[in-house]
Amino acid sequence: MNSAIRSTLIACACSILIGPVYAAQMAADPGRTDRHAESGMIEQAPAPKPLDYGRLTQEAAALLSKYIQIDTTNPPGNELPAAKL
Repeated sequence: MNSAIRSTLIACACSILIGPVYAAQMAADPGRTDRHAESGMIEQAPAPKPLDYGRLTQEAAALLSKYIQIDTTNPPGNELPAAKL
């Protein structure tokens, strides 16, 4: 028998045999639906911080102003400062 077919058959047999065991464990304790959260594997995300749109607007305007001030009128030659910004 080809080793690839044998490996596939073994994997299928294992999933068929393990499935009922897992289902029995889940049915034994119906109150516990979120096992990962209780085991510490998943953490609750922190609440998002509110955005200060005024500050973001000022920061974006300052960045755009710096970008516009870079002399790139005669390429090639002065594009690197603009690319670094």
